[in-house]
Parts: sequence; C-alpha cells; structure tokens
Amino acid sequence: MSKLGKRRKICARFSLDLIMREVECGFGDANGIQGSQILINCGPIIDVQIGYDPNFDINKIHISGLPKLGQKKYRALIDTGATGSSIDKDLANSMGLHIVDKGSMIVGSGVQEFDRYLAQIYVPSLGWGEHGFFMEYI
Repeated sequence: MSKLGKRRKICARFSLDLIMREVECGFGDANGIQGSQILINCGPIIDVQIGYDPNFDINKIHISGLPKLGQKKYRALIDTGATGSSIDKDLANSMGLHIVDKGSMIVGSGVQEFDRYLAQIYVPSLGWGEHGFFMEYI
C-alpha cells in the first residue's frame, strides 16, 4: 500500500450504443515507404479527443451524453498489450489536467513512480471512450 492509502481502480469504458465497430488505423504508403513499414516503426495510430469533463457522469451517459472534451483531435498510439493508459506529461499539463495520484510502473531500471491524471479519452471513429487514470509518459 502506498503512502497515499489504498487505491480504488477507476476505469470505465463508455459508448452510446453496444455496436462493435471497426476502423482503419495506421498508415498508407508515403514518400516511397510502404505503409506496413511505417506501421512497424510507429505502431497503429488513431485520432482521439482527450481531456477532463468534471460534469460527465458515466452512469447517466444516455441522458447527458458524451463528455465535453472539445473538438481538437490528437494522434494516439494503440497498444493492445498495455495494461493501462498513459498520457504525455507535457500534453497533460498543457490541457490543464490535474495530478490525482501516483502509480508504480516497471521500467528498464526497475520500479519507478509516476504521476497519474484523471481524464477521459474518446475515439470518434469508434463511438467509444474511456474514463479513468492515465499514467504520465515522460
């Protein structure tokens, strides 16, 4: 247990419907380089909206709708093997996200503590989002 006390996991996915959607993400051929090679080098990328709407209530999504995150879209890397979500520290600071906790992560040099932010991320092309903790990425 950390010095912050026992943590409860706050992470919830949200959608206005239960339809399973598919969307293309990644890269097409560009400047003589095959999209598949760019995908290997950069990973699958998709446009998302991210921020924090303090008035968003996941239990009332069908009444109040999606969180209000603004219209700006950011490029996000999809890591299907990740156990959690992360956000660039500079991006989190520029968006005014608040640090709400600290969490531990295993890195090459051992276990390290990182700040965690509470945020929502929404993938417009999938009509899907997530509300929860995002570990800082330096």
